[in-house]
Amino acid sequence: MVLLLTLVILALVSSWLTIMVSRSARIQLSAQSAQRELQSRWAQQSLQRVCLLHAKEILDTDTDSKSESAGSWLNVSIAQNDYQVCVSDEQSKYNIATRLGSGTLEEAASVLRGLVPDGRVNLAELRRAQLHQGSGAGLSTYDQLWLEIDPESIFGSQISPGYFQGITLWGDGRLNLEHATEAVCVQAMRGILTSSEARQLYREYRATPDANLDTILVSLDIPKDTKDKLSEQVVTESSCYSVVIRLDTEDTNPDWRFAVQWMIEDKNQGGQRPQPDGPRKRVRVQLW
Repeated sequence: MVLLLTLVILALVSSWLTIMVSRSARIQLSAQSAQRELQSRWAQQSLQRVCLLHAKEILDTDTDSKSESAGSWLNVSIAQNDYQVCVSDEQSKYNIATRLGSGTLEEAASVLRGLVPDGRVNLAELRRAQLHQGSGAGLSTYDQLWLEIDPESIFGSQISPGYFQGITLWGDGRLNLEHATEAVCVQAMRGILTSSEARQLYREYRATPDANLDTILVSLDIPKDTKDKLSEQVVTESSCYSVVIRLDTEDTNPDWRFAVQWMIEDKNQGGQRPQPDGPRKRVRVQLW
């Protein structure tokens, strides 16, 4: 009887030890997972701040970005994680939100199809956004523009460019020629220049080292009022940049972080003049 009781106690102790070891292992794995997640979040936020702060310098030193709104993908290793980072000049892209505000739904859809022929335009979302233009319920994310879309299609990879290369929803609507493509320039100048005039403007700017935009506008054979419109719609510096951060995980789908930063002006109650402290930076972040 004593032997049987001893065996039962040993079995119970063994089971208890097994449970405690298993629980301890789960707690340790959970703690390690939480630590990795915290490190990854800190790394992505740090990359976001640094890239947006130095976006112009990054693009200016990237020779591949001279005729592209988005620079090359960069590989960055932090805390045993390998991140892929891509900085973009949002003002060198076609602002589809501005087009919806000043044009028709059909014009906006035509631009999307022209610049992103592989994408299926989300007409219902464009129509809804146009109805709510100016109410704060308009377009706010890239995935509103196309049907059956995923982050890799939007942002691309080191192998293939994404849909966002020529399209933006942010900025003041003016086009920065510094990193724009010819196709974006042609679309952005619709209603001001013909296609051939827009190509001439783009190519002359590209062919002239340290190009002065005012000098190029003077040389174009176009009416003065058209030149005045161009001087208001075309710039050579940007106030709106973005960064895409990709982290491949053990799961099937990678983690994505998209952040865009643009300048806004504080206005007084009358809405006429900016406050003395001048423009402020605004940042929007989206995660997948």
